[in-house]
Amino acid sequence: MRGLPTAILSLVLLAAGATVTVGARAQTAGEISNDAELQKAYDDAFASMMADPQSLDKTFAFAELAARKGDLEGAVSALERMLFVNPDLPRVKLELGVLYFRLGSYETARAYLQAALDTPNVPDPVRERANSFLSEIDKRASVHRFSGTLYGGMRVQSNANAAPSGTQVMANGLASTLSSQFTKKGDFNLFAAGSAKYVYDFQDQNQDTMEVTGSFYSARQQSQTLFNLSFFELTAGPRIPVPSDWLWPGGTLSMRPYAIFDYVDLHDDPYYRAPGVGYEFLSQIVPGTVAQLNLEGRDKRYQDSGLFPLLKDQNGAELLARGQLIQAINDQLAALAAATYSKLNARNGSQAYTYYDYSLGLTWSFDAPFRATELPWSLTGTATRAFYVYDTPDPTVDPFDTRFDRDWRFAAVNTIPLDTDWSVITTIGRTIRQSSISNYQFNNNYASVGVSWRF
Repeated sequence: MRGLPTAILSLVLLAAGATVTVGARAQTAGEISNDAELQKAYDDAFASMMADPQSLDKTFAFAELAARKGDLEGAVSALERMLFVNPDLPRVKLELGVLYFRLGSYETARAYLQAALDTPNVPDPVRERANSFLSEIDKRASVHRFSGTLYGGMRVQSNANAAPSGTQVMANGLASTLSSQFTKKGDFNLFAAGSAKYVYDFQDQNQDTMEVTGSFYSARQQSQTLFNLSFFELTAGPRIPVPSDWLWPGGTLSMRPYAIFDYVDLHDDPYYRAPGVGYEFLSQIVPGTVAQLNLEGRDKRYQDSGLFPLLKDQNGAELLARGQLIQAINDQLAALAAATYSKLNARNGSQAYTYYDYSLGLTWSFDAPFRATELPWSLTGTATRAFYVYDTPDPTVDPFDTRFDRDWRFAAVNTIPLDTDWSVITTIGRTIRQSSISNYQFNNNYASVGVSWRF
């Protein structure tokens, strides 16, 4: 049970990450600037356009490649020349609105998008996309902004109670045989997860904002009701943009100090609560490369219950550092690297531990098979190696052996967008835990299917 909070957080992040993958392609695919083939196509298209400046097809082709390469100003210039030649082009007005939106010039973007809608006989796809961007501009222009994701479905596991792989365990330093009621049990649950963010825009020159975020995960087991679980986290703090041109030209950097409150209940009983503080650094180093670092401290307070009478031995301060780097590789691929370090200073040394992990992941966006949906699907695979190093032996288990756990965690998430807001998400995964003490060795296979809604 001691690794439970990390497992809960992983599920919440996996659910949230799976739902944003679709949107990530739209934001980053057009910003790749380090692909040799794209650079050659861009150069060829520019030469072709300059050789035949009256050709709208060649100009539009160059504008498309310029946008994909990240040369947004070049794309804007090309498209505006097209409107000068022929002002009755709703698709060009739409693309100009999108480009100005990406440049942060929302009022200019609004003018072009509205002009696209006002064009006679505007095609339905143009109308739908223009309205979508106008709605987003309205949100960003507001002092108050609210967004989030809800995700729910069912999950099946081969070892829902995280029971040991075998029946031979240690108790008070002696080898014992585990009762059958505590051995590995499969089960399925219904779950719900979500995240939400409220942003208050101070509308000052520095573009400072106040952000309040919330995330939750809740699962109800069919038979292993001891593991009915709910998790909630709330953070609040200002986001402060920082000039970064002197660090990396064209990049962005923001910092955010924030307060934290976590709450977990298990089997409908309070498990722990944890107020704390954190500090975040978030940067787009170059287009297509995003780095994030979070430093957090929590005061974890466990609550004893009839089923878990010794939880307060885990009370103590937890310090955590988490970093991740997302790198767009090309139009269809993005890579993720992440690492975590934390230290729980529990009042009982046998419950205190150091935790660290590292993860690698890859997201592939691709056209829907058999054109089943209009929007592209995405497949994300992750592999994580994690370690728990406990401070002292637990005399109730083995007074001569200090616990040391090593995890492998694998997951694959397939996201199938039904439209811009609704998606079907399927997940398969496997967790393998090796431990210096047989009580804690286990493996678990799981699969889930659910529906997400982004608002």
